[in-house]
Amino acid sequence: MVLLLNIAFVTGAYAQPCGPSVGTILFSEDFEDEGDEATSGTDDNGIAWTATCPGCITGDFFEVDSNSGNAMGCNGTQGLRGNDTNGPGTFNVSGIDISPCEVIYFSFDYCSTGYPGDGNLECFEQCTISGGCSGIPSEGVSDPGCNNCWDFLYGELDWGSGNAQQILLGDDCNVPAFGATGNTLCASNDSNGNPIPPADQMNVDINIVMAMWGTTENMIIDNVVLICYSEADVAGCADADVLDACPPPCGYAEPTVTFTEDCGAFNIAVTDIDESLASGTGTVVSYSTAPVAPLANSAALVTGTEGLVADGLTPYYIQICDAADAACCSEFGPYTAPVGNQPSCETFPANPAGN
Repeated sequence: MVLLLNIAFVTGAYAQPCGPSVGTILFSEDFEDEGDEATSGTDDNGIAWTATCPGCITGDFFEVDSNSGNAMGCNGTQGLRGNDTNGPGTFNVSGIDISPCEVIYFSFDYCSTGYPGDGNLECFEQCTISGGCSGIPSEGVSDPGCNNCWDFLYGELDWGSGNAQQILLGDDCNVPAFGATGNTLCASNDSNGNPIPPADQMNVDINIVMAMWGTTENMIIDNVVLICYSEADVAGCADADVLDACPPPCGYAEPTVTFTEDCGAFNIAVTDIDESLASGTGTVVSYSTAPVAPLANSAALVTGTEGLVADGLTPYYIQICDAADAACCSEFGPYTAPVGNQPSCETFPANPAGN
């Protein structure tokens, strides 16, 4: 969840969802101890950061701005300021280990020239040349509709196999000119629920990127914070976003699977299905004679669990899927139907071969 708040831009203050004494601060930088015009430094824990601006030319900057140099009226706070960056400037912190964490909280404050009015920042909807701007930060330079027009600010956590991104400014012309953002994330899974590889958890980067194209356009970031909450911290936290950051995996416990004879054929009976980790809106039960990958609620699966081969050899795999979530499935097996007499129904002649 991303929180975007229109609050006073203050020095040395940041949100701590579980309280000031809970969690471990992995990174915290308020820029107050950094020199004016600095483009590198260390946070309160001695972790290094850098600020790079490939497009800056003489008169442009992407650097620490002291109180005396602050031209934006952001309550006089010292922060990292970008002005006329001619494309993306990046604040970077590399190699943070989040592997001990159950949940992480990433936040920073921002202040800007603002979007409404003339001579201020342009959101992507205001960039109408060359067919318009895509609004995708990675295309801020390559897209001719964005280049030399779109002004944006976003922050993200990056690891080798993915990232968690939040766009703060530039995708909405009505966004407040200053405020704070907070993003609560599960440390072991990405936003799609995919596990983050352990090696990637030990090497996470913070990247905050801003882009402006005019001499009157400015942005400042401050109070950049990354907090680690252990499993014990989460258990003792009252913040709903922290508690819900890592939902239990969707799936099913193994049900009771039995084979029954019915009018000369074997059926599979699947009972005792536990829906506690699913939506609770119903299930789809199907079977196959080989494992299914990837599992999904699919019409290709056989759902009429009848007429099975009862030779004690043919394997059967049971799939249970959430009726409301095609990706929420579990598979069990293999099971084999026992060899039996397969008694016939009254309306059918007996099968001597089965006796």
